[in-house]
Amino acid sequence: KALAYFDQQDDPDQKNFEIRATGWTPIGKTLFYSYNYLHKEVVLPPGDKAKPCQKIVVVLFSDGEETCDPNAGDAFYPTKWAENLNKQLGASVYAVAIDGEIDVLKTIAQKGGGRYEKVAGNETALKNALTQIIRESLTPTETCNGKDDDCDGSTDEDFAAKGQFCLNNKMGRCAAQGKYVCNGDGSALSCDASGLA
Repeated sequence: KALAYFDQQDDPDQKNFEIRATGWTPIGKTLFYSYNYLHKEVVLPPGDKAKPCQKIVVVLFSDGEETCDPNAGDAFYPTKWAENLNKQLGASVYAVAIDGEIDVLKTIAQKGGGRYEKVAGNETALKNALTQIIRESLTPTETCNGKDDDCDGSTDEDFAAKGQFCLNNKMGRCAAQGKYVCNGDGSALSCDASGLA
């Protein structure tokens, strides 16, 4: 549904509103206010068990260069706040150019530890960029490796049979018993019973 705001079309009944570029471009202040909100409301404290899994992502859309604080010494210089978001809060700042090539957005993405995307009014390019950003922003899933990958306080909880008794499904003197253990890539369990070949 979000793509409808960037498809360069307005429905006659005005239910499909288009985002139109107009006025000044205060990129630095936008990043500054993002920093303050995330710092106060989102970032987990260092001792929180979910901290290692927290992914904070800022996606900045712009059609042009910074027009309010374009100089490096300015209080709201955009690349400074992109770097603050990344270095101080652990956020990744992605910059999406919706109209042509925008150099400052490349620097913002670099300093912000994210990536620069150029979509320039192309709906398919925008969809692909957002899909990839969302994919990279998801919380890690649990794998079978003896670690708490998803930071929920449990280890390998999606593999309930781990450590339980198993057989190698062979007959006679080749039969053996063992336990379910994590397989090589951590995606499933396997029985470690070997027995005679």
